Amino acid sequence: MNELVQLMTRTLNMDNKENGERSAVPVPESQSKLNRKYRDTLILHGKAPEEPDELQFQELSSDIPSGPEKIRRLVEILRADVVQGLGMKLLEKVFDVMEEEDEQKREVYLQELMGEKYPSYSMKAHHLKFLEDNVKL
Repeated sequence: MNELVQLMTRTLNMDNKENGERSAVPVPESQSKLNRKYRDTLILHGKAPEEPDELQFQELSSDIPSGPEKIRRLVEILRADVVQGLGMKLLEKVFDVMEEEDEQKREVYLQELMGEKYPSYSMKAHHLKFLEDNVKL
């Protein structure tokens, strides 16, 4: 462990010699670029200012969607794909057939109803129905 700390210290010293115009304590802008893994080591060796006692919270970017928004978007994409492949009328019929209790009968009805589209859209339709029935959108 000591060897690792010494090696890291040497690396930091080499970095400071190469960049002579830089100060030993990085400015806040360049500090954000530091690899967070090594922040504790930098603080230990006086190369970075110690963290303030109070936590500072940064505002999350509004570009990052929340979990429910991601799920909603994925359901919309799945729905668009299934509607494009099957059509709205056929999708409604497929959803009606999926209400059948007997699994074997249901799959036979779905195969007859979807025809050649069954292999590519049956699982997507099942997922879509499940998500629309069980996930609050």
